[in-house]
Amino acid sequence: MQAFEETAEAQRQEIEMNDKVLEDFEDWIEKEKNEGMFFQSLGKVKPRNKKEIKVQAKVEAQKVKEIAKESA
Repeated sequence: MQAFEETAEAQRQEIEMNDKVLEDFEDWIEKEKNEGMFFQSLGKVKPRNKKEIKVQAKVEAQKVKEIAKESA
């Protein structure tokens, strides 16, 4: 009976320790989200000038034409 109580107490302590680790992790995730570190890179877009955009559009158009020609 005493052995059972000792193992039950040890398991309770382990569960409490795991709950504490989980709680600390969840707090850390929440803090990172609130500070913007989690989504920091999502909102950043490198500003491009109009000339760069036109060149990129021409390159993409050329790729589309080549693919269409190959598939036809």
